[in-house]
Amino acid sequence: MTKTTILTLAAVAFVSLSGALLGACDNDDIITVDPRDQRCSVSDDCVMTMVKCSCDCGVPINKEYDSKYFKEVEEMCKDYEGPMCSMDCDTTIECKDNVCSVKDEQTGDVP
Repeated sequence: MTKTTILTLAAVAFVSLSGALLGACDNDDIITVDPRDQRCSVSDDCVMTMVKCSCDCGVPINKEYDSKYFKEVEEMCKDYEGPMCSMDCDTTIECKDNVCSVKDEQTGDVP
């Protein structure tokens, strides 16, 4: 084998190994929230739940399902080693049209 071939193979092996290792550290994974779990009667029914391992303000859901999503995120993120963020998530959640939603503070509307 030539020196160029060996270097190319080493580079390919390195990239492949890096991709496999970084896959466990990926913050692109996201829990999909079932729209039925966002149903509500009053705003007090609603809470925010995390759907990613980090850098996430969450998604509004009915508090009845909060532990379900907490467990899913906990399992998904148990080996997470990626970036960690301290988010300033000053959001107001409300029950609008029987759906837990984030209220847009500028317009008062749900985005």
